[in-house]
Amino acid sequence: MKVRNQKGFTLLELLVVVTILAVISGVVISSLGGQEERAGQGAASNAMAALEDGIRIFRVTEDRLPGELESLLCADGDAAAAAVSAQAIAGTPVLADGVAAADDEIYVFGGSSNVPGVGGGLAADYADKIAPYQLTADLSTVLVDSGIDTLRYVTSAACDNNTTTATTDTINTVVVGDDNLVDYETPLLAFDSVLNEGLGFSAPVEVGTPVAVLLEPQEIGADPAAVVLLFGIGQSSQLVSGDNAILGKAPFEGNVGRDKYAHYALALQVCDDCATLTGTVPDTSINLATLDADLAAAAADEDIEAEISAVLDADADFLLEEYAEFTGNSDE
Repeated sequence: MKVRNQKGFTLLELLVVVTILAVISGVVISSLGGQEERAGQGAASNAMAALEDGIRIFRVTEDRLPGELESLLCADGDAAAAAVSAQAIAGTPVLADGVAAADDEIYVFGGSSNVPGVGGGLAADYADKIAPYQLTADLSTVLVDSGIDTLRYVTSAACDNNTTTATTDTINTVVVGDDNLVDYETPLLAFDSVLNEGLGFSAPVEVGTPVAVLLEPQEIGADPAAVVLLFGIGQSSQLVSGDNAILGKAPFEGNVGRDKYAHYALALQVCDDCATLTGTVPDTSINLATLDADLAAAAADEDIEAEISAVLDADADFLLEEYAEFTGNSDE
């Protein structure tokens, strides 16, 4: 009697398959006719839960977080520009229509309007929830040790809606930035390489590297004084691309304008209850002016570490908020 050696699936393989099927099912849900917005909210809830599971699986199996995440910011990527970590955050980080991006400055990616077909990049409501912040030595070490050693940026000349002032950047011999951001036809590829029809480039994480910090972490269920960083999950992410990728494509939300950023984002908490707040309860926000000192004190107490907080949608809402909208328990 012959005994056949049947090879089964490992737990990891099953978890990866479940994650992929959950994302695929979200796409199917979003195609339902008649109730497109509600179906889209259901699809987003499904994809957010699946993505968070996928990130946690990646961290367990690879013993790190995925690199090459999207910074949600613009930086000068020109060959002659200063290193990204040496560039300054613009005094007005959201570029108004008609204002040209300056050399060696950091901006939010879009953020000027919520209206589809106006402004491009992040919706204004999303941009209002974040601010550019340059990493301290302690925080950059935490991110690098967690596996996030590179981030992607859109080159700043491509981030404005100004064609009167001819600002362009040259990256890998490709000239970009001579068109308005709102006219860019593939915003899902914006942070990808210019060699792949994107507007982006990769930069190392080090002291001074700009990241997007969430101003009101209580809006995603975190402590009001927590420090939470946001990173987009795009096609170049190591969660999607590379030998250890577990997804073939970066999921995106369908209920956004054609010119708007639609990728989901990882909310990464780096300290809990360590930031000084401004405003009055419940409308408090992180005080950026004291954040360096707050993080230094937290690092001295060994209270800084990279923890997965949530996956957010293209409005920077978290899963429970999105689900409330889907079930009709939210006014938004």
